[in-house]
Amino acid sequence: MAKHYVIRAIEVLKANGAKPELQDGKLTFNTRPTWGHAWRAIKHDSRMNCVLWKTVIYQAICCEQLPKEERFVPIGCQNCYKIVVRPKTWPEFLKLEQYMIEFDHPSKLGVEVRRTVKALYGSYFYNRGLEEGRACYEKIAKRWPTAILKRGCTELELMHGPSDKWQITDLQREIEAEVEKSIRVPVQTYLQDEKELNKVHRRWENFAWKFDPTYEGEDLFPKYVTYH
Repeated sequence: MAKHYVIRAIEVLKANGAKPELQDGKLTFNTRPTWGHAWRAIKHDSRMNCVLWKTVIYQAICCEQLPKEERFVPIGCQNCYKIVVRPKTWPEFLKLEQYMIEFDHPSKLGVEVRRTVKALYGSYFYNRGLEEGRACYEKIAKRWPTAILKRGCTELELMHGPSDKWQITDLQREIEAEVEKSIRVPVQTYLQDEKELNKVHRRWENFAWKFDPTYEGEDLFPKYVTYH
């Protein structure tokens, strides 16, 4: 049964434009991370295979094929612990960007456009395992006391409940083992170039100008002509 799920997942990926190559008996999907203009990648962690875990295992198998009661959080996602810092002002957000560059840890930051996150800005420092997450948290919390340590993606917790209640099922182990035998998704480490970063910063400025009263830049658009 697990093999059937993987075959179907491959069909779903192909239907969505993925073009696998056969290498050493495995279908290999070469993908490049896409950050969009809301986020800046400070450093990429080669251990974080989010495309395999979220796109292949979770979306193409769990969400597309399994009944709700059998869906699960991939083991890789369950072992992801991130420190979250959410600055409340534009000046603080810019200071956080510089701090993250100097800290040089796998992380990203940007403006929060997701409707499920009640914040203007967000940053995420990625770690493998709870012990590593706690060690990283101790360092960051000294500079940013509002930091929190959480497990996995917010979307997964919304779908599957509190992360301390997540389980690993026999079906899950069977499916993930079959995926490991059949599919390879090499982790591509990629950071934005200067042109892309300029677009990111411009997106941030537009967002802050519209939503954040602490924005200290100049007006991005001319003022209205008024008649009263």
